[in-house]
Amino acid sequence: MFFLITDSLHGKLLALRPEKLKKTEKITASVTKIIEFSELIQNLGITRLSEGEDTDFRERFLNKTIAWYQDITDIYNLNILLEIVKNGVAILHKRTRHGDFTPWHLMNLTTGKIALIDGEHAMANGVEYYDIGYFIQRVFCVLQYPDLAKNITELLIKRNYNINTLKIILSARAIGGFLDESLKPLQNYEIHDNFKNWVMNLH
Repeated sequence: MFFLITDSLHGKLLALRPEKLKKTEKITASVTKIIEFSELIQNLGITRLSEGEDTDFRERFLNKTIAWYQDITDIYNLNILLEIVKNGVAILHKRTRHGDFTPWHLMNLTTGKIALIDGEHAMANGVEYYDIGYFIQRVFCVLQYPDLAKNITELLIKRNYNINTLKIILSARAIGGFLDESLKPLQNYEIHDNFKNWVMNLH
């Protein structure tokens, strides 16, 4: 894959790498900008970004979630999460997504703005709330800051986000998180199980 470099960014990433974070001040201070950035992306209205986007967006989202589920041993009763996705996928709307919207791809610039890198997973036929749902799951499970993830979710609800739609996205991301953990040499599913239980009780 080739990249055309057009800009030089000056600033610091919200997190240097995908691992437990000691401090979250940079993320906390930028939460509103992060949410608005995800909203900007999903409202771009792009019709096509790459080859292979002809699949129906709902079908693609569901099939991807099922594939994640099938690739792991269901030792934590993830079928409950899969049923949430299956039963709710029909209410999702098509939206543009970045696809890897994480703290280690977001940067506070010296200008006061936020920049986003690594857009190779971007697509036009994504589903709404995917990027911010991905961000929440990564903050909860990878950076291991559940309280911050929950606070972000509460802010979304105050911004009139549909809680049922958000729960569908987070359920899919919870399954993806279990798959990510299963690929590590030494697995520890505790934080992922905590995330799963929290998502299931969202209402």
